[in-house]
Amino acid sequence: MFRNFSKPWRAAVAGVLLLAAFSLVAGSVSASNTPGKDKSPQYLTHFKSIAAGRYHALLVSINGNVWDWNVETEKAQLVPGIKDVVEVATYLNRNVALKKDGTVWEWGLSNDISWGSIKEEIRRPRQVKGLSDITAISSGYGFLALSKAGSVYAWDDSKSEAAQLEKLSNVKKISGDSQVLLKDGTVWREPDLEAIIDIAAGDMDELVLKKDGTVWMKFEEGRSNYFGQFGNGTNTDPDSPGWYRVPGLERVTSIYAGWDHFFAQDEDGVTWGWGKNREAQLGTGSTDQQNSPVKLVKVKNMVRLAAGDVFSLYMKKDGTVYKMSNYGRSFIPNYNEAASLSPQQIRIPIKQK
Repeated sequence: MFRNFSKPWRAAVAGVLLLAAFSLVAGSVSASNTPGKDKSPQYLTHFKSIAAGRYHALLVSINGNVWDWNVETEKAQLVPGIKDVVEVATYLNRNVALKKDGTVWEWGLSNDISWGSIKEEIRRPRQVKGLSDITAISSGYGFLALSKAGSVYAWDDSKSEAAQLEKLSNVKKISGDSQVLLKDGTVWREPDLEAIIDIAAGDMDELVLKKDGTVWMKFEEGRSNYFGQFGNGTNTDPDSPGWYRVPGLERVTSIYAGWDHFFAQDEDGVTWGWGKNREAQLGTGSTDQQNSPVKLVKVKNMVRLAAGDVFSLYMKKDGTVYKMSNYGRSFIPNYNEAASLSPQQIRIPIKQK
């Protein structure tokens, strides 16, 4: 095809064609959309269980692996030595996981750090003794487990062996390290409560949901309404210890508690939030404290929620998880402050082999 060109022209044209061909090949390797040829980073985006601690979260992937996600760096690490997990729970430093076979496993640091000393560190998950046929777990400073038979077991991080809690039976749900809802609608150690259908325990606060769709919160000596936790439109403490209704919430179907901030979902699927919001953990689009429940228009299709201290997570029907927080902005390069005020999807990079 080059017979009518001189040798220099033939060499130049051939070089251009060769360079173009090389560029096409290189592009197909780095950015090709052909199935089986894509070398772009892969991300884990769908999960089946979530739990929020103070500065970290646990996420269970569809295949039953557990990832530990750091709210400061937004990076996650695969937890080694455990698989087939269906549910997780965490509080400060100690983590627990429920496996498909009904066993419970724990790892992490001791939660007892009141005097600056760490009692124990469990580097790899170990099985909690005395537990079998478990269907649910929860955590606070200590831990609870609910068995298939409806019994509750408790333990703390000073020992890895659980004991049955006061021979309780016919239990419907557990929350935190001491909140227990019975199938008859009563709450353990709360004789004044009845017709309860849901419970939620936060750092030091407890919520209950009544059958009529109203939400109530417990006020105890030593607590305060500094962050508007009681949702009454003020920062004034209730007059005396007891249970107080959170105004403005009706037809509620589920409740969630964090560290001084709380959530409720109603029959229409609308999510409401109130309380502490310094790190945008309510998902309102701002860092303004909310002394009354507000509708979270940016939280959509929520089926599960986990509230920590400086952040919250919620899961959609399709298994995708979104974080609500602008905490850690100084740790993340090219941080988008405006975007951080709205829920952002969690995408965990998976290294290519």
